[in-house]
Amino acid sequence: MVFQYISHMKIIGLIPARGGSKGIPKKNLAPIAGSTLVGHKISQALSSKCTEVWVSTDSDEIRDESISKGSRVLIRPEELSTDESSTESVLVHAIENIPCSLNDIFVLLQATSPLIQVSSINLCISKLVENTEINSVITVREAHPFMWTTRDDLNWDPLGHSRLWRPRRQDLERSGWETGGCYAARVFAIGKEGIRSPSPTATVGVTFIESIDVDTSEDLELARSLLR
Repeated sequence: MVFQYISHMKIIGLIPARGGSKGIPKKNLAPIAGSTLVGHKISQALSSKCTEVWVSTDSDEIRDESISKGSRVLIRPEELSTDESSTESVLVHAIENIPCSLNDIFVLLQATSPLIQVSSINLCISKLVENTEINSVITVREAHPFMWTTRDDLNWDPLGHSRLWRPRRQDLERSGWETGGCYAARVFAIGKEGIRSPSPTATVGVTFIESIDVDTSEDLELARSLLR
């Protein structure tokens, strides 16, 4: 299916934010930059090219915080709010319950990536809108590392190079890791594949600071410090 751009397409920002959290209690409501993690992300989304912004949550506190910051709210069922619930299941639930068409775009924005720039979010959206041959765009932190892989702690093997062949670092294939900061994808492709980054996928490179993900208390303090 070839995507055709239409001027009235909706670009829907979706912020998953459940109430529970293992590492940091009520993490999505943790104070940061004069707001909360979820409030800060809503502000970023509202400042971006997203035409509407939704928070998917199971929490009354997050619902109230989200509405106060200008977001719409989708209450997700209990079975999509456990530690084992996948982001994909939350995304599919949103597509099934938020008014949208096959031509629209969903932009998945995680509250735990508070340092991504709005300009990077907009680049993801623009790249997807302007390139009809791709179905998703994700943010990555590009690098040229000598990667090693293992199945246990004692035996590691080179990945993408060999022990006997050591290319110049700049001659290694371009690679990068997902930052989780932004996933932009077409509705029809998400519905077809059931994943957040349906193929073909392009990327937008972000800086090390933008790639910081808040998972621990130390991560949160670092993010707070950098935003100050």
